[in-house]
Amino acid sequence: MLKYAFLFVAVGLLLGADEAKKDSGAEELKNLQGAWTALTFGANGEKVPEEDAKKIKLTIKDNKWVLERGEGTNQGTIKLDPSKNPKQFDAALDEGDSVPGIYELKDGTLTMCWTNPGGERPTSFKNEEGKTVATYKKAK
Repeated sequence: MLKYAFLFVAVGLLLGADEAKKDSGAEELKNLQGAWTALTFGANGEKVPEEDAKKIKLTIKDNKWVLERGEGTNQGTIKLDPSKNPKQFDAALDEGDSVPGIYELKDGTLTMCWTNPGGERPTSFKNEEGKTVATYKKAK
């Protein structure tokens, strides 16, 4: 009978750990809420001029995101996994594609790197072929 008690305790701890992991993503998402303005923006090894980068806006509300650029707007939902190193996100586009990426939130600055839909998740924040890298500051 005692061994079953330990089994129930172990299962309870595992379920609790899974809940904590889910909550950590929800808690992290709270930190990303609001409007962000790009400080730098680059794609496929090319850097967008600073003046043009400042016109790029990212807004996150709940689990929804909108990226406004001069040539258009993309939007969808975002899911975070802050337990990974680097921290990971998956941004589902309203059109149905999903974009894998990584992010870092440090000293009020949000840095994100992602690939095109169907690409492999980046492992570094390097602006190179097939990747987009952006650094944002909270809009005032």
